[in-house]
Amino acid sequence: MRNEIAEENMMLVNEIKQKIKTAMADFWWCPDSFTVVERPELSYARDPLGTFNIISKIDDQHQDLESLIQEFSEFFRCQTSTVNTFSDQKSRLFELLKREGYHRENTHDIRYQLVSEQHFKKQHSVQTILVKTKSDLIKLHEAQAIAFNKSIPLPSDDELEHMLQEYQQEKPRAIRVIAVENQDSDALGSGGMSLFDDLGVATFFGGGTIPSARKRGVYSALIDARIKYAQERGITIIGIYARHGTSAPIVEKQGFLKCGEMHTWVRK
Repeated sequence: MRNEIAEENMMLVNEIKQKIKTAMADFWWCPDSFTVVERPELSYARDPLGTFNIISKIDDQHQDLESLIQEFSEFFRCQTSTVNTFSDQKSRLFELLKREGYHRENTHDIRYQLVSEQHFKKQHSVQTILVKTKSDLIKLHEAQAIAFNKSIPLPSDDELEHMLQEYQQEKPRAIRVIAVENQDSDALGSGGMSLFDDLGVATFFGGGTIPSARKRGVYSALIDARIKYAQERGITIIGIYARHGTSAPIVEKQGFLKCGEMHTWVRK
């Protein structure tokens, strides 16, 4: 009986992991200016500005894996590009990436939380706001630059408008949340979430707190706000790719369970 339960749990975890990986590979968020290629065996997108050149899915079981690698290798020959792979894929894939000049840069935990098991805190010391306006979106980008201690150029008016068109939908495919002292104050932290209603999955992205506001429950408030929103949408699984050495230990303390690893490979 114990073996049957363990096997059933493993099947459930693998199913959750596959759903999170499927969500990760979806390029729905790319604006019309991007070049997007999506096939069952391969998915990649090119940003004309070179900021988001990503190969998000490679079928390592494909009969001609080498031709898949060569396809996007040539496509991104003159630009920096990033490849996402997973720890359970064949070593042949990794060998071919190395041969094309890619090197493994970061490792991320694939972690998940069942919405039904989230224990919401009764109250938080900060407020959270669902981003719907240009001013709130600017606050979010300013907070991100401080939280991650790096220069993040403010998007152009066209880019801001493109994002707001999605965030203002009745059932947006992504939301952004900021934490504030009050409605008029600067953001103390921010977090994003993409929603995949057909998979029953939502994935977190871009979570961070400015240094002066840390250890005040800002990150917990942002998690609660996003999961509550996901719950209202009927989402059952929250996924997150948590980078080793930065967010992985934080989200582990928040109750997110590990179900795999993702590696990022970069060629400049």
